[in-house]
Amino acid sequence: MGKIQDAFTSTDPKMVELRTQMFRQAGVLLPQGQAAIQGQMVPRTGQLPRYPIDNIAEPMSCTLQVPFDRAQRKKDVAMGLALPPKSGAMYDDKPIPPNYAHVDVMWTNKDFDEDEIDIPTEEGYMFIGATIGMRVLWNKSDIVLDMLTMAS
Repeated sequence: MGKIQDAFTSTDPKMVELRTQMFRQAGVLLPQGQAAIQGQMVPRTGQLPRYPIDNIAEPMSCTLQVPFDRAQRKKDVAMGLALPPKSGAMYDDKPIPPNYAHVDVMWTNKDFDEDEIDIPTEEGYMFIGATIGMRVLWNKSDIVLDMLTMAS
């Protein structure tokens, strides 16, 4: 038998599908596709740009991305729960930068485990693969919220 960690980090298509089914059944991972909201800026209200994560009221399933190449494409590197913004929230005893949000990382794509994150975890970890089960700061423009769809 394999390790539990293998079930959560495997990139084997069968394991990815089983993991997705498990998250859906647990109510953690919601349907993808047209129901997802990209982490794009929305019109300004005041001085700071607004992102979809700025408007959530309770934790929401999300996909975490990082940009690559000059074409401004992004790759999916992790999945987690985006947390609602809180006024005056701190991270590592410092104010959270305005373009970052708290996210609890639940799964990482093993292919990108050695990629660095923008802001190290409060424990000092700097690589995506080390963030499973941790709360991190993620750039709001790289968070894709998975929206609820009504069951038929």
